[in-house]
Amino acid sequence: MLRLALILGGALLLIGGCFGSESSELSLGGGSDDGGGRGGFGPPQEGDYGLGEPQQCTQASDCVLAASTCCECPSFAARMGEGYDAGCDAIDCEAPTGLCPAVEATCDSGECIMICSPIQTDKTCAFGFIRDDAGCLTNECATPSMDLAECEIDTDCVQIPADCCGCAQGGEDRAALAEDAEALVDELACPPSSACPEIDVCDSSQIPRCITGSCVLADLSMNPQPDPSSIQLCGTPQLELCPSGSQCVLNQVSAKEASDLGVGSCSPE
Repeated sequence: MLRLALILGGALLLIGGCFGSESSELSLGGGSDDGGGRGGFGPPQEGDYGLGEPQQCTQASDCVLAASTCCECPSFAARMGEGYDAGCDAIDCEAPTGLCPAVEATCDSGECIMICSPIQTDKTCAFGFIRDDAGCLTNECATPSMDLAECEIDTDCVQIPADCCGCAQGGEDRAALAEDAEALVDELACPPSSACPEIDVCDSSQIPRCITGSCVLADLSMNPQPDPSSIQLCGTPQLELCPSGSQCVLNQVSAKEASDLGVGSCSPE
C-alpha cells in the first residue's frame, strides 16, 4: 500500500495510479459532494458557478489539482479550499502502476484549469516527442518505424483541396504526399461544377511542411522579429532553431498548434 501525498498550497490530496487519455487542458468549476468514489466527492458539475458568482481565481496559487477519488492521478483543477482534500487523510491507496503525468493547476480568465507542465527542451526529434497518458508531451523523442513516416523533407509534401471546393473557392485545403496527391484528388469524385461559395479563403501563411513524418499545413515562417502572437515551431530537424533570446518549450498553453503536432514552440527566455 502506498500513500502518495500531493501538497499544493497547504492542501493535501492522496492520489495513486494514472488516468487515461484525459484532455491536457480542462476547464473546471466548483465541486459537488455526490458520495461517489472513495473520497466521497466528484468533479465539478455544470452550473456549480452561476451568474453573479465570484471568479474561481485570480492567480495560479488560487487553484489546486484534484481527482474524482482519493486514489487517482489529478484529472482536473479546482479552487483552493473547495474541499477536494477533505476525507482523504485516512485513505490508503494501492501502489500506482506508473508515475502520474506532469500536470499543474493554473488560473485562466478567472477559471481554474489543469494544463500540461511546460518543459524546456534542447532535443531535436525527427518524429516529435512522446506523449504521456494525459496527452502531454514529454522530453523524450518518439521513434516510430521509418515505414510509418509518409515524408522526410518539406518538398515531399504539396497542398491539395480537402473537398470539392478547396480554399480557393471557399472550401478547405490539406497537405499530402506529392506522389499521392493526384489519387487523393480523384477520390473526392467531384462533379464538373461544384456548388461553392466562390470566395477565396486560402491562408498564404499556411504552407505544406513535413513535421514529425507527416505532411501538414502550418505557419512556420521564420521572421527574425516574429509577431508576438505568432507561433514558431521547434524541435525537429525540419524546423530551424529558435532565434537568439528564445528557447524551445513543450506544452505551452498558447501554442496548441505545436502541441497537436507533437513539437515545441519558441518562447522568450
